[in-house]
Amino acid sequence: MKKLFCIVLAFMFAALCFSACGKNNPETTTAAPDAVVEEDGQNPIMNFIGNYQSDRRTMLVEAVGMDKARVSVHWGSSAWEAAEWEMEGIFEETDDALVMNYTGGTYAVVTTDEAGNETRSDEKADCAGTVLFKKADNTVVWTAEGEENIKDLVFEYVPVA
Repeated sequence: MKKLFCIVLAFMFAALCFSACGKNNPETTTAAPDAVVEEDGQNPIMNFIGNYQSDRRTMLVEAVGMDKARVSVHWGSSAWEAAEWEMEGIFEETDDALVMNYTGGTYAVVTTDEAGNETRSDEKADCAGTVLFKKADNTVVWTAEGEENIKDLVFEYVPVA
């Protein structure tokens, strides 16, 4: 039993030694938490990807390429019906936000019958508006042109459990 314990201990010690290799790389620099890192080769929307919520509305934010975002909104109006929007666009970066003005978005109504079958009714294919990704509090603000009930809707990030 002592031999087995010594062998296991020796392997653990070796694993710890090898796992520490390369940790102190003098060529690696770490930016301060508030520093802006220029030209890091990443789509800036990556800081906002994920799920957001505002009452019965949910929003999914995805990165597309190096300079675009895709936003999907699901707005449940009842247990049997929901509205869905899809929008994509190039954004502009300001000091405090990323601003995506979009055109060509889609709007559809999805209904579910008692058997669970979904029916999709495409309502609009030319939706336009603005999605504002706020850096200070990591919220998203959505305004759709021509829609009275979609003005400055604030969505808060929903962390993955």
